Amino acid sequence: MGNSYPDSTLLGCYTLSSSKKNKGTSSGDPAPVHISVPTVRKKNWETGETLKTRTVWLSEGPIKTDIASDLIEKVFDPQELFVVGDTFLALPGANSWRLALPILKEMDVDEVNLCFDADVVSNPYVRQHLMECAKELKKEGYSANMVIWNQADGKGIDDLLLNCKIPHFKRLF
Repeated sequence: MGNSYPDSTLLGCYTLSSSKKNKGTSSGDPAPVHISVPTVRKKNWETGETLKTRTVWLSEGPIKTDIASDLIEKVFDPQELFVVGDTFLALPGANSWRLALPILKEMDVDEVNLCFDADVVSNPYVRQHLMECAKELKKEGYSANMVIWNQADGKGIDDLLLNCKIPHFKRLF
């Protein structure tokens, strides 16, 4: 594909902790939500400025979302990008979606693209958390889309975009 990104399937996302070591530290309790924006947008970022955006992608794994945020403009044109957004929130795990709720409010988000990994179809644990998240987003008044793709095109949104594939959006509410 001619980009500088490694095959993201080879990358693992680990939260490191030395909490059991003498004078060690934890990764955070709970582990943080990671915000990914395209590198080009960071050039004009003012220190201390709060990021405001209409739409975010809610996914898993900070490395995946960093890759996806830089690749998204390669598969969506600027008008489409305005609608689907280019900001990602990376959860430390599918069960930690509640951590994103205060961040969504602070960022003035209206719409959330739910793009958990493609194993949501086969993994009942991930599916359960996705459904709980969707219910809470509806209760909180957000619009939401389910972002879906063929698992053969990639496990995560990063893999999908690395393969220059466009996901499908299913409006939930």
